[in-house]
Amino acid sequence: MDEVRLTWWEQMHPGTVHYVPGAVVYRAANTGTGPLSFLGCQLSDAGQDNEAIRRTGFSARVREIEGRPALVGG
Repeated sequence: MDEVRLTWWEQMHPGTVHYVPGAVVYRAANTGTGPLSFLGCQLSDAGQDNEAIRRTGFSARVREIEGRPALVGG
């Protein structure tokens, strides 16, 4: 989710790399049936406003709709 609360999703697959800009907050959701493992690293002063996330939450959620994952909100 970016600074204006715009939320999007990117599918993760084995071997993919995803760039997350400094002020963007992120979360990973496992929509598959097997385990999800990923490595994320960022600078401690990258610019995410985690306190705002604690207060207001993310602007969207992943939900299952008609048997498929969907981003609701955002």
